Amino acid sequence: MSANVAKNKNVSWYVNSAIVCLFVFGFGLLPAISPITPVGMKIMGIFIGVIWGWSSVGMIWPSLLGLIALSFTEITNMTQLLSIGFGTDVFPFMIIMFTVMKLIDSNGVASWIANKIMLLSFLKGRPWTLIFVIFLGSYIVSGLAGGPFVAAIMFWSIFYGIFEATGYKAYEKFPTLMVIGTMLSSCLALVILPFKGNSIVLVQTFTTLSGLSIDFVKYECLVIPMSILMILTYVLVCRFVFRADVSALKQFDITTSGFVDESALKLTKKQKVSLGVLLAVLVIMMAPSFLPAEWKLAQALTGLGLTGRFAVIAVIICIIRIDGEPLLDFSKVASNAVMWDAMFLAAFIIPISSFLTADATGIKPFLTQVLSPILAGRPMFVFTALLLLLAAILTNVANNGVIAIILMSVVMSFMDQMSIDPTGICVLLMLTVQIALVTPAASPFAAILFGNKAWIRAKDVYLYGTISILICTAVMILVGYFWMNIIF
Repeated sequence: MSANVAKNKNVSWYVNSAIVCLFVFGFGLLPAISPITPVGMKIMGIFIGVIWGWSSVGMIWPSLLGLIALSFTEITNMTQLLSIGFGTDVFPFMIIMFTVMKLIDSNGVASWIANKIMLLSFLKGRPWTLIFVIFLGSYIVSGLAGGPFVAAIMFWSIFYGIFEATGYKAYEKFPTLMVIGTMLSSCLALVILPFKGNSIVLVQTFTTLSGLSIDFVKYECLVIPMSILMILTYVLVCRFVFRADVSALKQFDITTSGFVDESALKLTKKQKVSLGVLLAVLVIMMAPSFLPAEWKLAQALTGLGLTGRFAVIAVIICIIRIDGEPLLDFSKVASNAVMWDAMFLAAFIIPISSFLTADATGIKPFLTQVLSPILAGRPMFVFTALLLLLAAILTNVANNGVIAIILMSVVMSFMDQMSIDPTGICVLLMLTVQIALVTPAASPFAAILFGNKAWIRAKDVYLYGTISILICTAVMILVGYFWMNIIF
């Protein structure tokens, strides 16, 4: 790195850090904007400043600064903040969850799932079916095991091999669309499990804002079909809107092409047990939603809560030993597994989300006042459509989770006057904000996408990504609204 580049980075860092501090400690000194109260101005300034920090300098120290600033407001103190942010069951839950899921990721389960998907016999001679299955494979691996980074890189490699074997070149329409679609499919899986990663932060924020809990079975019944529909929509857009040329794929047979890793097709002992752990996680997390309430097992699992259920799984896999070694060395795995950015984000978001809508701040009526000309009095369908469209636009220029939290607050502002159940709308919001690929700042995964300069150009991502996201959002609105009303 040249001295000038390093100097510019340092300057940018300090400028953004100063902006964070200015909002966090200075915004509250401005005259209050009615109906926001003076304490509400402080809360807003802290929130805006921390959001700026998350987008420009990192997650951890802006979150800590936000907690420090909140402790100086009249609405709370540091003891209460630590109790709410770090003292709830969300914090230990995330530590255990990250550790258990890291075990599954690190034992090659993602690779096994990917190879099994690629060997499906009905793919031969069906290029668009093959494309859909690869995208679906990326979605499954991302959601259940590897995460978007692992899934995108894994399935990009499969596409690269296909491009080479069939003669497609970098920057041509078909390779560009496939690279974008793989990342889109991987990102849609970020909320496939409501108890994994940032999903738990959004679910917990919803509960804090609304006082309601989300039925996980209903959650999955809405999120999974809509995610798959988004992937299918993208494939159809590639075929009928962008008219990608797939003629070279018609004679391509992935099962005999050598792109499938034959050595990864046989599960090892650890992989078998890890796959069993993954299935156990899914069953135990969902069981209270579908077991009869009078069953002792259902009552016990409900009483354990999310943290307790994951703790039971962690204890069992710590006891299991394979070839003389523990399946899970908790302290060793946890040291590399815990995503501290997400932990500190949660520690700040959980308390401030309740303050943003507290009567003492006046922020809730302010949001209602500002957005009333746009949203108030609208039919429920129009209200939902405008909200999801706003989410799709904003998530491509700002942090996904932050946009979801802000817009969930908006939903709560209108919940009473419109007599609506906010659950379905907020779950759709959680999914919509994952479609964030149009700009490098949209998400870390968008940055990786734009960084894949060997295969795509930024201008093509802007073009194809914008059109695709608008169409996907339209489908999300048209189908998601009616499916939401069936499920919730």
